[in-house]
Amino acid sequence: MGTGIRFRIIEPMMFRKSGEFDLSSRGFHSSARSMLMPTPSTILGAISTVLMKENEAPSANASWVDEYLDILGADNVLRGPYLIVGRESFVEDRIDNILLELKEVKELCDVCKGGFNKEWKEELTGKRLRIGSFNERVGIGLMTRVSDDNKSTKITKEGLLYSAFFVDYSSKDMSVTSVYLHMDTKVSLCDKLRDFRIMRLGGEGRIALLEPSTETMIERLRKEFWGNMNNFTGKLALFLVSPALFRSGREISELKKEIECQVAGSCKGLREMRIYGKITLLGAGYSLSKRGRKPIYIAAEPGTLILTDVTDCNLETLYWNGIGEVGREIGYGSLLPIPINNEKRALEATEGFAD
Repeated sequence: MGTGIRFRIIEPMMFRKSGEFDLSSRGFHSSARSMLMPTPSTILGAISTVLMKENEAPSANASWVDEYLDILGADNVLRGPYLIVGRESFVEDRIDNILLELKEVKELCDVCKGGFNKEWKEELTGKRLRIGSFNERVGIGLMTRVSDDNKSTKITKEGLLYSAFFVDYSSKDMSVTSVYLHMDTKVSLCDKLRDFRIMRLGGEGRIALLEPSTETMIERLRKEFWGNMNNFTGKLALFLVSPALFRSGREISELKKEIECQVAGSCKGLREMRIYGKITLLGAGYSLSKRGRKPIYIAAEPGTLILTDVTDCNLETLYWNGIGEVGREIGYGSLLPIPINNEKRALEATEGFAD
């Protein structure tokens, strides 16, 4: 069944996109822009930091995924992240850089039964006010000076400027009372995290409030979109919630075949898979144990849509399995499996990944 963990967001966040931010690399002016949602490793990094015992670090021989699982539990699986705003749930569409409410995702999947159409998507997503805006903040470059008595002070580096674009989930046009980042967990983390409440998340000294949750995204999917059924036969849409990571050097045809095999693992039959999305290069962050950067992968972007026909597909198994070669256990490659309604709409379709 699974449980959930939530971070209550109380201020604008910085989930920084890839690229150097240090002025020594960028020159006299450096700029950083936040993504709308954090990657799974950003959230797990915050959790793992407080769960590691003092002066304890994961084994340097472990893979970066196993480093997290050593702390969270080897049999755990996480799905997400999701943004919970009041009673509504949102997922990131990084292709168009917007947040989609679950009902919008369902409607998009239904109308794209015959193929994907960007103009129809723009028409659909333009109907409502959007959560998630970017606020720019400008700062100066600082350096630390240590005096003879070993006291450190911050002094200005003349002529150096930083600008940072933070994501802000508040809205002047919508009544927003509470905002949470949520992840489903197959094994509860409540006992491990019961002594922690305030956690560092969102960069630049930001904090969030950690709260356990009895509500899960999989339960909402089961009630609202799956009709409380476990197995499904028919047309199925898969909406990618978080980046799906694949090792570099793969051709597009190889990626599609790999995804087909992974989805087929939860079904007795599968045919006519079509993928509409975007691929990019994505670094997995920084490894504390190895004191270096984690590998760079080919990533299918959140918002990628997969349409297929399945026979006797176990929707819950597919939800927990996700797709991708690396990091599926910790949330990468999270999917929303959504059965498609029978109504047809004629659409012009162009299949494939964009780069």
